[in-house]
Amino acid sequence: MQQLLQKNPFYEILLVAILVIVAFSIRYQGFKNGGRYTFDEALYVSMARDMVMYDISCYNGIHYSNDYLKQRPYRTLPDYLFRKLFKHPPMYCFMLMFSYNIHNGFGARDLDLIHQAVKVSISTGVLTIIALYLIGRLLFSPLVGLLAALFLAIDPVHWITSQKIWMDTTITFYMTLSGLFYLYALRKKEGDWLFYILTGLAIGAAALTKYPGGMVFLSILLFTAIFQRDLLKMPKWIIIPACMILMLMPWFFWNLDVYGFDHFLGKGKGFEDIRAGFKVMGKLLPLLILLAAAIVGGIILWKRSLKDRWQTHKHTVPAIVQKKFFWLGLLLIAIVLIARNDFGYILRALSFKFEPETSWKMGFFADEPWYFYFKRLFIYFPIYIFAYISVVFYPYKQKGQHLIPIFYFGIIALFFVFWGNFQCRYFLPAVPWLLLFAAFMVVYIHDSISSMSNKNKRICAYVLLWGIVTLCIAKAIQVDVLLAWTNKPCYF
Repeated sequence: MQQLLQKNPFYEILLVAILVIVAFSIRYQGFKNGGRYTFDEALYVSMARDMVMYDISCYNGIHYSNDYLKQRPYRTLPDYLFRKLFKHPPMYCFMLMFSYNIHNGFGARDLDLIHQAVKVSISTGVLTIIALYLIGRLLFSPLVGLLAALFLAIDPVHWITSQKIWMDTTITFYMTLSGLFYLYALRKKEGDWLFYILTGLAIGAAALTKYPGGMVFLSILLFTAIFQRDLLKMPKWIIIPACMILMLMPWFFWNLDVYGFDHFLGKGKGFEDIRAGFKVMGKLLPLLILLAAAIVGGIILWKRSLKDRWQTHKHTVPAIVQKKFFWLGLLLIAIVLIARNDFGYILRALSFKFEPETSWKMGFFADEPWYFYFKRLFIYFPIYIFAYISVVFYPYKQKGQHLIPIFYFGIIALFFVFWGNFQCRYFLPAVPWLLLFAAFMVVYIHDSISSMSNKNKRICAYVLLWGIVTLCIAKAIQVDVLLAWTNKPCYF
C-alpha cells in the first residue's frame, strides 16, 4: 500500500480529496440535523452580527445578554458578558464576520446567519484534517498521514465540535498548523524565513482565538532548546515570537484604549481572564520546568553513561531495557491500576449497545478523575489504545523532528489536565497529535508483521491487526451516528 501511494501520488491526492469532501458534508448535515443550539453558539453569532451591522467595536455580549435576560428574567449571567469587550480575543468573531460577508457576496442573503457561522468551524475542522495528513506524511509516510486523517475525520469529539459554533475547532486548527509550519521550517535550507514567519503567525492566530493557543510556543521553545539549541541564536528563529506578539498587539492596545492602564495593571476586570491564565500557568510552570530539567538531565546523563560503557563493554544497555514488550506490559498494568475504578465501565463501553452519557447540565463532569480525557476519548473511539501504547515504540532515537508531536501533545495535555474544567471540546487541540501516534502505531505493527517469515502466522497477524482497527472504526461510527449525526450533546 505504501509503495503504491509513493509511486502514484494521484491516488494519494484523490483519497485526501474524497476524505475532505465527505468530512465537510457529514459535518454540515450533522449540524442541520440538530435543532437546539448552545448559549455560546447564539452568543458568537449575535456578537459577529452586531460587529457587521453596527461597528467592529461592538465586540461584547451586552446586547445579546440583555435580550436573553428579558426573555428569561429568572436567570443570571456571568459578569464578563456585560463588559465592554468580550473575554476572549476576537479572531473567531472576525472569521464569522468574514463568513457572513462571503455568503452575502455569493447572493446567499436568505441563509440563516447560524448556517453561515457554522461553516467557519466546519472549514477549520476539515483544514485540520489536511494539516494532520501533511504532518503524518512529512514525519513518517503517506500511509501514516492518510490513516491519521481518516481517524480525525471520524473521531466523534472532533466531528461533534466541528459542527458547533465554538472556538475550539478553530484554535485546534491554528495550533496544529503551527506545528506543520515549524516542521517545514526545520527542513528548509539556511536563510529561508518564510516558514518561521508562518509559524509565528499561526501561533499568534491561535492565541488570538483563545489565550491557551499561545502555549504551543512553549512546545516549540522546549523542543528547540533541547534538540536545536544553535537555532535559538539565529534571527530567523526570533521571528516566531516576534510574529506571535505582533498578532496580539492590536488586541492589547484595544483593551488599553477601552479599559485604561488601571485594568491592565490588575486593578480592574479588563484583563481578568489573562490574569486567571497566569494563575494556571503559575501552578503549571514549576512542573514544566522540572519536566524540562528532567528530560535534559536524563538525556545528558544517558549519553555520558552510554559513552563510558561503550568504551569498556560491548553490551551497554541492559537487556531488560531493550525488551519493548516488557515495558508494554508494564504500561498496560499501570493503565489498569490507574483506571481500576472505571475499568469495568470502560470495558462495557466497548459494546455496540453502549451510548456514552451526555448532558446539557453545566458541570456534568465536575467530579471526574484527572485521566478523564484519556478515558473519554477511548470510550468514543478505541483506536486511542494504539496512541497510548505508542509511547513504548515511538522512534525517539531518530531525527529530533519526530519529537515535536510529543512536545505539542505533552504541553497541551498537561495544561488541560491541570486546569481540571473537564469538557472534551477543550482537549480537542491534543486530539490530532494522539491520532497521529495511533496511526504511527498501526503502521509500525503492520510493518513489523511484514517481516515475519512464516506466511500463515503473517496472514493471521494481519487479519488480527486490521480486524481490531476495523472494529475501532466501527465503534467510532456507532458513536457518531448516536451523537454527532444527530448533533445531540452539549457536554460530552
